[in-house]
Amino acid sequence: MNRSTLILYSDLEAVYRPERVWAEGRAVALVLAHFLSGAGAGAWLLGLLLDLRLVLAFGLAAVILGGIVHLAFLGHPERAWKMMMRPQSSWISRGLWSMVVFIPTAALYLAGAYGAWSTSSAFSIVMLVLSLLGMAGIFLYKGFVYAVSRAVPLWHSPLLPVTYIAIGLRGGAALALIGLAFVAPDTESHAGQTWWLAATAAMIFLFVLELAMGRSESTISRSLATLRQGSLAWIFFVGVVLLGIIIPAGLVIASYAASIGVAGLIVAGIASLVGDFAYKYCMNTAGTYVPLLQARAY
Repeated sequence: MNRSTLILYSDLEAVYRPERVWAEGRAVALVLAHFLSGAGAGAWLLGLLLDLRLVLAFGLAAVILGGIVHLAFLGHPERAWKMMMRPQSSWISRGLWSMVVFIPTAALYLAGAYGAWSTSSAFSIVMLVLSLLGMAGIFLYKGFVYAVSRAVPLWHSPLLPVTYIAIGLRGGAALALIGLAFVAPDTESHAGQTWWLAATAAMIFLFVLELAMGRSESTISRSLATLRQGSLAWIFFVGVVLLGIIIPAGLVIASYAASIGVAGLIVAGIASLVGDFAYKYCMNTAGTYVPLLQARAY
């Protein structure tokens, strides 16, 4: 009997069956794809708000890379077009269409931003509007593709789409910090840092709210327990809490008093991005199915 069969039997015997399709093995690529496209959408918005062309370029590159990784995850990438044929009912289809709309329009707007043509022209304005629509679709797709899963209560939450928007904005702010390191490391403006702090505070608040709401649901409690003290605890506390929050927060807060230089901004941005990826990996892996038979107390 091979290992995969043994794992299947073990899962079927367990009251709380772990979700394995969206995080284990090759599925890590799916987590990476969702992380990249979410951060890219956030960077596109932050690049526009901060008027930083380099951050816009980072955002576009991240979404393109996320799309490539997503296709690589599929067993038959050449059949991906079939997944796009159900936008009326499938969030996966809507997400793919959002990227199809975003990538070319964002690229054309960015070309204008780098001088190919005026960004105030009617063409550039249309490209900008379409890119924002694609960006909004990417933001929404990240959370709703999980939230529609009724079999996994940890994901089937109205908070998850909002949380993933906050994480996308946080990823965009992290890319903005890296961008600032190359174009204006000693600027007196702290808009990028403020956006990062606001998005981080929103993410923490939503996660704490999720903890509070999950106490009354046994399956969610079981999922969250794996983050606090189970097999995912070290990834959660080292990757999410230490690397993703404490280290970049210390650097970002310090930047208000004195310049942290190129290295400080890059370290803060990269650490935050690592934390975001770890968070999504933990949430995917901690997903637990509703028990087929309710646990009985003896």
